[in-house]
Amino acid sequence: MSIARITIMNFKEERDVKMSEEIYMTVQKDYFPNAELVVNVQTGEKSLLSLAIYPSYEEAEKNLEGREKFQKSIEATLVESFYYEGDLTYFYKNPSINIISKYNEEDRLYYESKKKYNPPSKVTKS
Repeated sequence: MSIARITIMNFKEERDVKMSEEIYMTVQKDYFPNAELVVNVQTGEKSLLSLAIYPSYEEAEKNLEGREKFQKSIEATLVESFYYEGDLTYFYKNPSINIISKYNEEDRLYYESKKKYNPPSKVTKS
């Protein structure tokens, strides 16, 4: 059975939400290669909810090292970050609907390509 990991991140500043998503797009394929689905939802001016679906708890566990690296890279911008995990009990996507998001695969590829020239490092605040 698939499992879901729901991460809640609250940031110090509004701009930190955008910056964290840009960093995430540069590392997503490397740090979370076995995520089957990722949905990020900006739940407030300074908060983000990330829902990731994995095929099993074992597969999700393999990404904890990547999750730790990502969290370290944005820790200076965070007020708090925590996650929940659980069995995926219901999933539905209307096949006739095209879901539109702020960022898409084209954006991820763009930010990922920038990483080759400017790898993400730990974010620091002055």
